[in-house]
Amino acid sequence: MKKLLLIPVLLFAITGIAENYSYEITPLVGYNVAEGELGFKNDYAVGGLQFQYNNKDWLLSPELSLLYSQNLDYVYSNLTTKMTRGAINGVYEYDTQSMITPFAKIGGGMEILSPKKLYGNEDSPFADVGAGTKIHFTDHIALKLEALYMLKYNNARYDSNAVFSAGINIAFGGGKSKQETHVTAPTQKPQNNKTQDLKNSVSIIQNISATQTQTQAENLNLHIKFETNSYSLDEKSKKEIKKFAQILKSNLSHNIQITGYADSLGEAIENQYLSEKRANIVKNMLITEGVPSYRLSAIGKGENNSIASNITEEGRAQNRRTVIKVTNEKQK
Repeated sequence: MKKLLLIPVLLFAITGIAENYSYEITPLVGYNVAEGELGFKNDYAVGGLQFQYNNKDWLLSPELSLLYSQNLDYVYSNLTTKMTRGAINGVYEYDTQSMITPFAKIGGGMEILSPKKLYGNEDSPFADVGAGTKIHFTDHIALKLEALYMLKYNNARYDSNAVFSAGINIAFGGGKSKQETHVTAPTQKPQNNKTQDLKNSVSIIQNISATQTQTQAENLNLHIKFETNSYSLDEKSKKEIKKFAQILKSNLSHNIQITGYADSLGEAIENQYLSEKRANIVKNMLITEGVPSYRLSAIGKGENNSIASNITEEGRAQNRRTVIKVTNEKQK
């Protein structure tokens, strides 16, 4: 019992070192380590299924889980039983901007034994706490590793179990990469030195062209999505850049500066490098689409100049952005 009580402490220690789709389902297999007072001859295998719902505005994602074990042999008898556990948990995921997503969970459920209940074992509720990680193969498929500690009050005693499991996590329904660049469409007419949506590019460039006697500048947000832990562009992002390249080629007197940003997660030097790569990949594609290189410049500002709080996932998503500055000033 004392050894098993160390498990929740270790679980919380793991979380200290620690894409969003609407739904996740995880079939899993694992192994249950039970304390000796429960009267089973051996630890036993576990199979199960987990279903999780994600909402970016919620701190915890609700999870329904079902665990099942059969042929549990009792000590000092030839009797066996089956065990079914159902639980509801709240899951907190750490946004690490990498292929590895650590998580922690807490909740409770019900344990049912059938048909034989010996050595004081009865159907009873339990509380649980767990931690683990998802290792992503793609944006929506990952290997999920988890350790779960369960404690129940049963027949005037406390019983505990630990389950170590692995499964294939499949995410679906409205997904988007963690490194997506989020922008908000403007609700007013373009103003100087304000960040505007790409769809207003033509009117912005026309406004700049109307006043050639002084240097003017406008900032544009591009709808750009980066894959997790990658600088490559998806097809939707490439289409946005191609559209913007056509606008630039139709307005030859204007130059642009591309600025990449990152949120504050991770080391500052890594965020700086990430922001530079984001800016340069946009620049290189514009060149590929026929925009002369002398009209373009690219810089990265790392986690500086945040436009939202880095405390929440929604705020960090807004800070991971690529901004383009359109000007009639010649590049130096």
